[in-house]
Amino acid sequence: MAKRLLTVLVLLSLVVSLVVPGAALAQGQGGGKAGTTLKDASVTATPHWYRDYDWTVTKTADPTSLTLEKGQSASVTFTITADRGEPVDTYEVTGQVCVRNGGERPTENLKIQVRLLYQTGGGPYRELVGWQLVDVSSKEVLGPGESYCYPYTIPFTPVAGASYKVDSKITITNHSGHLGKEFGPSPDSDSFKLPSSPEERDESATISDTLTCPSGFTCSPSGPWNWTVYDDWTGQLEITVTNDTVCNATVELVNAVTLTEDDSGQTHTASATVTITAPDCPTTPGGGMEGCTYTQGYWKNHPSAWPAGYSPDATFFDSGKTWRGVLWTPPRRGDEYYILAHQYIAAVLNVANGATAPDSVQAAIDAATAYFEDTSSASRDQVLAWADTLAQFNEGYLGPGHCTSSSGGGGSGKPRTGGPPNTIAPITPCDPTKKACSGPGNPRNIVKPRIKK
Repeated sequence: MAKRLLTVLVLLSLVVSLVVPGAALAQGQGGGKAGTTLKDASVTATPHWYRDYDWTVTKTADPTSLTLEKGQSASVTFTITADRGEPVDTYEVTGQVCVRNGGERPTENLKIQVRLLYQTGGGPYRELVGWQLVDVSSKEVLGPGESYCYPYTIPFTPVAGASYKVDSKITITNHSGHLGKEFGPSPDSDSFKLPSSPEERDESATISDTLTCPSGFTCSPSGPWNWTVYDDWTGQLEITVTNDTVCNATVELVNAVTLTEDDSGQTHTASATVTITAPDCPTTPGGGMEGCTYTQGYWKNHPSAWPAGYSPDATFFDSGKTWRGVLWTPPRRGDEYYILAHQYIAAVLNVANGATAPDSVQAAIDAATAYFEDTSSASRDQVLAWADTLAQFNEGYLGPGHCTSSSGGGGSGKPRTGGPPNTIAPITPCDPTKKACSGPGNPRNIVKPRIKK
């Protein structure tokens, strides 16, 4: 009886030693943690042969600088050159690694690797590109029953006449039966060969061209322009530039081009600039300017001839006097305010009456306006210098010239001919308290400069 009991105990011990480890393994190797499984693993593979082109674009201008007086025109030629580089062939295989979590636990530490194998002459497959990781960041954990496909790309250098396939490894660290270790399926793709011809990319490009014409100028034609090119290409734009209104300035004419590669969308830009200098407008009396001018004495004695919009009886700024009253007020002791006011009133009326004011005269009018509006301050010498410029304009030495006696008050008469030369020496301000005074500081009048005959 004791012998039989001993035999039963030994057999029971053997059963426990066999069953319990298996149960522990099923439950996570004794840790009480269940695993999961990976199922339906597969790999797709599509080969690509690309032929890529890269482009450059340049632009030049001829000439690169111009001098254009007001009213003048000139031609500019812009040249656009687009170069398509030599083709570059590249090869790659793209595809997806797909897998499903067939268990009831989320996956842990999912990792996918792929490599490219090749075969020639019916021999075994050999490694062409070694193992590389597939990005799984889009789905790092697969829930129970969940499937997902992970894309990959493998660039490679082809082997002549070879067949290819992609090998893969899909592992997790909580696979049933292999907890704590990287384990999973290793599916292969179907075999494939390279395409018979390349897929061309960026074999064409679009060119867009724009012209920025400076203010005061007219450019013809003015654009924009667009072309599609398929190879090396050169184009030219003939632009006529006309100076409509600009004097005494330097501006830029800019022609810009953008080349866009049609497949990749990569852009390349270039531009060319023409510097245009506009000299001073003519200041010779009657030199292409409109109208003519009268002196302050004329306007003082002909109130009925004042142009529309200007009343002799209007108040002159904050002087407390009318415009005509200021003209009748002598600049006692060389008062620079009234010296300037007399010439300012005459100049403003001459311009309103149709006389063209050169740049220097308009600048003096603007400065005097700010002075009378009390928005700027100026020294006595500066005020007298403005008066001198306006006096030369009113008396016909600058601008379109003095009106003839037959022109009346409408500004329609012709400029007086036989006047002084174009360049006039400036009058030096003087102290009106001294007996000898021949400059704009003279309280009686502004003396004309001496002109060599």
